[in-house]
Amino acid sequence: MKYYVIFLVLAFVQITCSQNYELIYKADLKPFKGASDSKNNLSAAQQAFINKINKKNALMSDALKIKVIAKPQEGSYQLRFNRLMPVDGLTQGDLKIAMIDISAFAKIDYHNSTAYGYSIILDSLVVASKSQAYFDWEITKDQKIILGKMCYKARPKLKKGLGRSITNGYIPEEVWFAPVLNFRASPAVFADLPGAILEYKTSRATIRAISVKEVTNNLEFEPLDTYKIVNYKQFKKLMKAHYKKIKSKIKR
Repeated sequence: MKYYVIFLVLAFVQITCSQNYELIYKADLKPFKGASDSKNNLSAAQQAFINKINKKNALMSDALKIKVIAKPQEGSYQLRFNRLMPVDGLTQGDLKIAMIDISAFAKIDYHNSTAYGYSIILDSLVVASKSQAYFDWEITKDQKIILGKMCYKARPKLKKGLGRSITNGYIPEEVWFAPVLNFRASPAVFADLPGAILEYKTSRATIRAISVKEVTNNLEFEPLDTYKIVNYKQFKKLMKAHYKKIKSKIKR
């Protein structure tokens, strides 16, 4: 009987230690400015176009969800967007653009203190990212409650010479993390703070956690040997060349 009790205790400890977390996030895309909040005079056609884009963004903000599975024991997490079929006048292209606006990469594997972002457009590449290459975190005294968890605000202090051009959808403007959730998790690339990130604000979107729960899901990372690994600066140059090539074909 004594050995049976010991076995049950050990089994419980093993199950508890193997527990992972699932975080679901919702993103609110920022609307583009129109005639009502811009000093520039817009034509009726221009205003109608902006209204149409903002309506699409509102629909995509409601439809798109980000699921993150975090494994505390390994300090790793995996990010995936929910699968959506084009609905309500939204094309697959609309959804792809929205995903890029929200997190820069719609698929991220974080392990070995590095985030590996998989490009939607240049699908032969993986972008390897570490925050230390771009900025240092400044943890402030600001506090607020998200999902019943006390969170603290952190802001990136950019390295000298970096500039702001690299930040769109990549480096956040600010994040809110929960120390009580003592593991790495984020709705985007950077997660190296002492607690899961429950809110992540960029120049194009604010991404907030809408649920956190314990799960038994395991993580299976993509093998990296079939991809070309680049940093974000290299990726931006390759993307620029890609779009330039597309434009040249259109002009022919």
